[in-house]
Amino acid sequence: MSLPEALALWLAKRFPAERALCQRIGHELASARLDGDTVMLAPPEIHQRLMACGAASNDPAKAPMTSYRELLAWSVCAQDEACLATGLLALAGAAAQQPDPAQLPWIRVGKDVSQDHAVRTVVERRLAVIVGGPGTGKTTTVLRALSAMLAHRPLRIRLAAPTGKAAARLRESIERGLDRALHAHHLVLREAAAEATTVHRLIGWDPGVGRFRLGLRHPLVADLVVVDEASMVDVHMAAALIRALPPACRLVLVGDDAQLPSVEAGAVLRDVVQAAGEGGSLQGCLARLTKVHRQTGDAVGLRTLAPALRLGDILATEVALSGGHQDIKRVAHAEAWPVVRTTLEPWIQAVVGAADPLSALAELGRMLVLCATREGAWSVADLHRRIEAMLGARVDGAAPLHAHARPILITANDHRLGLANGDLGVLWSVDGYLSACFPDGQGGLRHLAPARLPACETGWVTTVHKAQGSEALSVIVILPPALHPVANRELLYTAVTRARERVLMVGDERLFAEVLDRQERRQTGLLARLDQAAATT
Repeated sequence: MSLPEALALWLAKRFPAERALCQRIGHELASARLDGDTVMLAPPEIHQRLMACGAASNDPAKAPMTSYRELLAWSVCAQDEACLATGLLALAGAAAQQPDPAQLPWIRVGKDVSQDHAVRTVVERRLAVIVGGPGTGKTTTVLRALSAMLAHRPLRIRLAAPTGKAAARLRESIERGLDRALHAHHLVLREAAAEATTVHRLIGWDPGVGRFRLGLRHPLVADLVVVDEASMVDVHMAAALIRALPPACRLVLVGDDAQLPSVEAGAVLRDVVQAAGEGGSLQGCLARLTKVHRQTGDAVGLRTLAPALRLGDILATEVALSGGHQDIKRVAHAEAWPVVRTTLEPWIQAVVGAADPLSALAELGRMLVLCATREGAWSVADLHRRIEAMLGARVDGAAPLHAHARPILITANDHRLGLANGDLGVLWSVDGYLSACFPDGQGGLRHLAPARLPACETGWVTTVHKAQGSEALSVIVILPPALHPVANRELLYTAVTRARERVLMVGDERLFAEVLDRQERRQTGLLARLDQAAATT
């Protein structure tokens, strides 16, 4: 029995007066939740009948479903969105603080006006939302903003990201930024970078009891919290973070609002960006970075392609792809495998032939192979079968992962081992003994017995969703041969922007046009809650 079916039956049994209606609405609402929606639209008579039988209420604490305006939601989602809206408005409504003279050198740099504005926003507001595409200097902006804040007074700074992989990348990017430029408070910033963690760990997720240890009664010890890759933050995680912030704490959300939304329900960054626009309830908190700094030299194609994909501009996308750029290439499925294989072979051989596991992981991190789907033609499973054939080993999906130099991707969190969903390691054999090797975050390795690992899979190829928060020099993006429900503009943009230097895309021109024309549309209640809360304050 599926989750929607189980919830529908539970609701129908609990409210027999409207058994058929509760079963239907319960199934629809649960299915919508699995698709990422937090609410569904329903006509007034449905709201009235559900409220009359007790299945819904205007108060989320009194019924399993909540009715507000024309929206229906599971009460747990409604509570999260209401809490998030109230917390964001409180942060955004705090009086703006004028920068003092010690902060001005960090604000008025003048090389990038959008970065200057973003730094000023962090300095002046308790809520700052910094968004921008790849290479627009989000890390540089954060470092400048934190330096400006520290120039005013000492701060307890906490850095976090939604996943372990994204947290590691945040830590590395901050440390690289500190290596490139002298910051007056580099010791404090290095300490904050070294402690960068996942949002779950930051606010004390306890898997044993299924809740966070930190909250209103026991808040986080921090003066300023920065959350990177905020597009990956779902509504429940965002609400839990808001509950855990102490009074007077500042919150900085950093991300790319054109990327895929969170895997779980909600589209928090998208909604916050919309509310922070002109005339919105969070107006004044948004800073959009517009100047691209990262890709240089030969990466002209990527600099042209990414903005076109972001806007869904089919003509500009085709101009970029047909411009003869060496860093971007597209090939149709019918001719794709020889090209893909030629691209994969030196990379795979470099991993397999590495002298040690640390070198193998370094080689592994140079490329990402991303598929839209897990099963079917040109899927993760299909590409893994092709790679296994290249390696001369027949391994089906049920076979053990015991093979020297095989990449392994963790698919379930294990807090005891310090492994998170999305962590990438490699199996390595020494004197006949196989060890699972993972980066330790300090430039070294952790060695674990394969039998101790949580759920995992071969990691040569992964989905675009799992690659969020990652980047590599080269990326292969593989679309399904026919239009698939998961293939949309946000997925393609997210995949391509994982590349720092070059990208190979599999799919024909017509398929690309169809994918670019489709956007991820999630129904959420956060904007309605923000409007509602703003009207009462």
